[in-house]
Amino acid sequence: MASTRDHTSPVVIQDLASLQLRGHLHPALHKALICTFQLAAIISRRGEQDDVFARGLHLYLVGLCTGSLAAATISCSWNVSDLLKLSPHAVRITFRTAFRAYEAAESIEHGSSSSTWGLFDTRLD
Repeated sequence: MASTRDHTSPVVIQDLASLQLRGHLHPALHKALICTFQLAAIISRRGEQDDVFARGLHLYLVGLCTGSLAAATISCSWNVSDLLKLSPHAVRITFRTAFRAYEAAESIEHGSSSSTWGLFDTRLD
């Protein structure tokens, strides 16, 4: 099935989500898309009862893997305006980090992406 999207127009989030659903999105772009969603979820709650900035509470945010970048970005923001300024940088860093991790995995696995991998250094020096 041919794409009807004009290739000179910008890619939108819906295009990336569609590619992900079909299994055609690069893992680094997938991580950047997740980071975008996480940050957008906080931004979209502005003015609502669960607005993390309006509550003025001390929050503890935890993120795993590249999710820690979204958590750190939210933690470094005093308000939604700060978060809007920092979010593009966080998404870009998430993409770069995920891309480097993907490259490292590929070089370790010699092109096989069907298994998990890890390296351990048991030296306690």
